[in-house]
Amino acid sequence: MIDIHTRIRTFTKLERLKRANGTTANEVNWLTPRLAPTGVNIPQLALRAHNEWLENIAADGSDLPYAEKVIRNKPSWAKDACWEANGTKHEETFTLTGPSVCNTLFPINSTVRLEAGPRRRAHARRRSGDHDRPLLRHVLGASLPLDR
Repeated sequence: MIDIHTRIRTFTKLERLKRANGTTANEVNWLTPRLAPTGVNIPQLALRAHNEWLENIAADGSDLPYAEKVIRNKPSWAKDACWEANGTKHEETFTLTGPSVCNTLFPINSTVRLEAGPRRRAHARRRSGDHDRPLLRHVLGASLPLDR
């Protein structure tokens, strides 16, 4: 079996959420080896988290905006985590750079589509304020430099 998913996409998604909402506190990331360790059932964990989260929101009688209720009512146990092949769980906020257990277990690599054409996209990034967010690259824009 070939795993076509790259970890860099997680950080692209996080940048989009940050750009749209100003925060990423309304989501959780879980990462396992391609064949999840025995006893680690990500779909079951996701369903449990989803149900508990929605029940918490429904029970929140405050006048807070819905977006704030989503963040406030996130289950305390629903945290970013990765699992080793032996089932050892490591709870840590996912980071694109820097040392971390999850980054060591699951190295982050870029993609050709993210790397291609940043020079041609530089003007658009400066205009939109994305100069400090190279992961966005305006979703998956790619271009080849033209020498004229």
